[in-house]
Amino acid sequence: VELPIRAHGHVLYQRLMDLMVWSDAAVWQRLARSKKVYPEAEYIVYDARGGTPGEIEPHVDNNAAVTIVVLLSDPSEFKGGVNCFAP
Repeated sequence: VELPIRAHGHVLYQRLMDLMVWSDAAVWQRLARSKKVYPEAEYIVYDARGGTPGEIEPHVDNNAAVTIVVLLSDPSEFKGGVNCFAP
């Protein structure tokens, strides 16, 4: 989804990239040590309407230096929505 976001949602894409850079500077400082970065945007739907919460195994996203998860829905549009990301 990265190319469509960059082409048709440039403002959103730039805000996501700015958020990634800000988050890294505040927490990890890994981007400053990188000569090049290769941003990658993914669109993932977490749907537990069937009553069973989803589960994701521990992993690293494509050897990423920084991964962020951004809620795009307004919180008033759903109930629940508990996520836990622990080291």
